[in-house]
Amino acid sequence: MRADEAEPVGRAEETAVLDRLLAALPGTGGSLVLSGGPGIGKTALLRHALHRAARRGIRTKEVAGIQPEPPLPYAGLRRLLAPVLPEAQTLPEAQRNCLSGALGMTASSVRTDRLKVAMAALALLCDRAHARPLLVVVEDAHWLDASSAQAISFLARRLRPVPVLMLIARRDGQPDNDFDDTGLERLPLTPLPGGAAGRLLDAQPAMAALRVTRPNLAIMRQRLLREAAGVPLALVELPLAPVGPDLVGEERPPLSDRLEQTFAHRYGRLPASSRSLLLAAALNDGDRLAEALGAAQRLAEPDQEPVTLEAVEVATTAGLVESSCGRLLFRHPLMRSAVRKSAGPTARQAAHQALAEQLATQPDRALWHHACGSQPPDPDIAASLESAARRAGARGDCSAAVETLLLASAFSDDPGRRGELLLRAADAAVGAGRFPRARRLLTEAGRLPLRPVDRAQLAWFLEVLGTGPWSDQDRVAQTVGAVERMRASGREECALEYLHAAAQRCWWTGLDDGLRKQVAESAGRFQLPHEDARLLSALACAAPVHTAREVRARLSQVTELSAETLPDLTNYALAACALGDFRESHRFLQVAVRMPADSGGTSARVEMLTAHAVTLLQLGRHQEALAAAETAVKESEQAGLVHHTAMAHLIAARASAALGDGARCASEVALGEEPLLALGAGPMLAEAQTARGLAALASRQYERAYGLLRRVFDRADPVYHSFVRHRALGDLAEAAAGAGDRPIAEARSWLDVLEPVADATGSPVLLAGVAHARAFLAEDRLADEAFAAGLARDPRDAPLLHARLRLAHGMRLRGQRRVRESRSALRAAREAFTALEAHPWETWARRELRATGAARGRTGSAPRDALTPQEERIVRLAAEGLSNREIAGRLGLSHRTVSTHLYRLFPKLGVSARGQLGSALERRAAAGAKG
Repeated sequence: MRADEAEPVGRAEETAVLDRLLAALPGTGGSLVLSGGPGIGKTALLRHALHRAARRGIRTKEVAGIQPEPPLPYAGLRRLLAPVLPEAQTLPEAQRNCLSGALGMTASSVRTDRLKVAMAALALLCDRAHARPLLVVVEDAHWLDASSAQAISFLARRLRPVPVLMLIARRDGQPDNDFDDTGLERLPLTPLPGGAAGRLLDAQPAMAALRVTRPNLAIMRQRLLREAAGVPLALVELPLAPVGPDLVGEERPPLSDRLEQTFAHRYGRLPASSRSLLLAAALNDGDRLAEALGAAQRLAEPDQEPVTLEAVEVATTAGLVESSCGRLLFRHPLMRSAVRKSAGPTARQAAHQALAEQLATQPDRALWHHACGSQPPDPDIAASLESAARRAGARGDCSAAVETLLLASAFSDDPGRRGELLLRAADAAVGAGRFPRARRLLTEAGRLPLRPVDRAQLAWFLEVLGTGPWSDQDRVAQTVGAVERMRASGREECALEYLHAAAQRCWWTGLDDGLRKQVAESAGRFQLPHEDARLLSALACAAPVHTAREVRARLSQVTELSAETLPDLTNYALAACALGDFRESHRFLQVAVRMPADSGGTSARVEMLTAHAVTLLQLGRHQEALAAAETAVKESEQAGLVHHTAMAHLIAARASAALGDGARCASEVALGEEPLLALGAGPMLAEAQTARGLAALASRQYERAYGLLRRVFDRADPVYHSFVRHRALGDLAEAAAGAGDRPIAEARSWLDVLEPVADATGSPVLLAGVAHARAFLAEDRLADEAFAAGLARDPRDAPLLHARLRLAHGMRLRGQRRVRESRSALRAAREAFTALEAHPWETWARRELRATGAARGRTGSAPRDALTPQEERIVRLAAEGLSNREIAGRLGLSHRTVSTHLYRLFPKLGVSARGQLGSALERRAAAGAKG
């Protein structure tokens, strides 16, 4: 792209927007999306921005999307970062390895989690911009490969704090666009008005030539203006078109076709060497001039002149391409399209084969071109493509796996096999967060003669994606049958993944105990070590009551946590969460949160973040839980994992309720409920009820709290959940005690049901809830004994419940005029609430303490009350020993932003050195457990 253009004609308002953003550098960065139809003038505005940036001394980086037949992973991102890749050596080792593996700089089969790749790219750009502001220009973003589009979209949303401005030009109406609905500032481009269109047309050199040769120039000018319809590209190119009958006739092809005809005519008049060069360039998935020259030379006929740089000069003079810095770029995508169409299928296949030979040292790219240059079906090519897809999947590059499997299915000669490959492509599309694409692939697979096991897998995928009914009795039974058929056919790994996903889904369904046992028994038939993470997670999620003691015993035997992968640690934590053992869950998660996600993938990371949030919440670390839930929302939204996003919102709602932020709780519940209602996911709505119930309890609205929470316990209610009620039992009993005799009697009946379950399973969260419920629901003559038993329990399993029990006990003692004992209990409750940052109960305890006649005590607050969720995350990661660069990579910030945060946080935390952060957090944790 040239950077020497004057201000585009008729675009004064648009150029003013660009100049404003450029003037803001280096104070603040940002992003802007230029959108419009083909030829509307996006390129001219980008050139204007480059010209102004050069005059201001701003560095520039450019990349253009290429419309290849086989999109390759991270091709666009690599072209964008190519000039600064040598500086990647300054990145932390984990980021450096992740980026180099994703961009093919090193041969690696290590998973390249796309979030980690994007974070590494952000760190690289931030470092580059520190010395001098940077303008990043992305043209034809709608044709970027999926991996690059996701990474660049991630970068664009995080540039405001750093001196980087990103301009993104994309065409309207493109499906699955990563730059829609991202909250980025937009600049829509419309056709030029009449006066500006006329001035641009009259300024073209071709019009001056026509004044000499065409006596009816005025009529022709009006027709050109009408046909161009204000589209700048048409106003520039149509005067160069050959004049034919269509110019004076009433019937003319669409403008894009007319322009393509113009470019095709220009292409057809070039010598054979230039045509070969442009065809190779049009079909190449890169823009390197050397690659196009080499392929064009292979295409040359024996009697044809050698393809040299002279062919490049001829094509440049014809106005079809530009060449600079070893790159060959088409001046407009319609020119690339015109070259492809003009060549015909035979010539295109020959050019692809020439490119495959030229790229022999890059096997995956060569395979793509070899496939595109071959005629299906071809089982050998299909097998090669399937192997390439497996390599892409092993690296975590789901987008590349999707495209490779699609091409493999096209080359397969077996319809059933094609269906299986389409199902695998749909699975990879889910992993890439491309849910609409996955649904289309499943629809296509459903039209093929699938084997029974694949038909069952199709039904399951449709359900998971929300296009089929929520899991029911029949569906789960079918799942178990499908798993057994997979195992019998030798697809044991696939069967285990299928059963593991089904077992996790079972957690959120109202299945009877018989079916849950079937799922657990199916899991037990796999020949796996007793400590296998997926096995334990499946057993715990499918049938937590029946497997609780066995799974807890096996989890206790897992000790060498540093040797475990992120997915395994996540599955261990999920198993512990399902059994209500959140201290055990935290044992695994405190290792998992320190690990890079390179070995796990986006889905495992999002599951880990969600489990971490709910674990912190249950352990009374409410601010940390809120921060973790916010991170889970952000990353699950980026991955398109709807259920996880909804669940993270509901965890944030419960944390907000505990912190006393009722408005935030209501907002988070609404965000979590909406997608679940649309999916008919009734049992998951139990979490919404527990959040609302806790908020009502915090404001002492007992009848409302009871009405909300009882729905989770009522089997006839759509939001009933057999296991969420384990966590809600204490809240229900406390609400019932304040709501009257009838709720108390009803709550006692549920306590009678769950008490034997608590004893049988040893579930810490259920045992804590039972102890809490016994105290609040006991008859007056038995209450003292029940309170004493509840307060004797270890408070670490449910700190908020324990503190509330102590508050209730202190109030009971005051009512009995046992003032000294009451003051002691109420002080302990107040201190516990202060440490837990449970502000509504802290205020309540302070009032009750004053009512005993105690002097006003210290009203201190938790050490980190004034910290934002972002600051919370930074402090904890710094305390865990991560460097500023590592924290920046984890949170998607620049390392200088992290440094600034920590500089401001030290006084708030009462520390003077980084090494003191761990002690500050330990003091806070100890204060949270006190009382």
